[in-house]
Amino acid sequence: MLTPRKHRRPKKPTKPYASFPLTPHNNGQWCKKIRGTVHFFGVWEDPDAALQSYLRVAEALHAGRKPRAESVPTNALTVKGRVQPLPNLATQTRRDR
Repeated sequence: MLTPRKHRRPKKPTKPYASFPLTPHNNGQWCKKIRGTVHFFGVWEDPDAALQSYLRVAEALHAGRKPRAESVPTNALTVKGRVQPLPNLATQTRRDR
């Protein structure tokens, strides 16, 4: 006869200090419920990085706005930069014929 397996969840960590604004979630991340939606900010192993992530977007989330995306470096290749030359290339080949 088989015995039932017990699934052991990792024990939730305590908050690093009493005024820490984030809560440990069962999925292994720090979270906070803002305006009725749960937002995740980082893993349990690095509460300082989770706090920095929260502080970066907290004002926008509490105001009901979407936080700004991280800025893309100016020399980074983007989809728009890659696709934009294609229509010009097609018109050039038609003119050359």
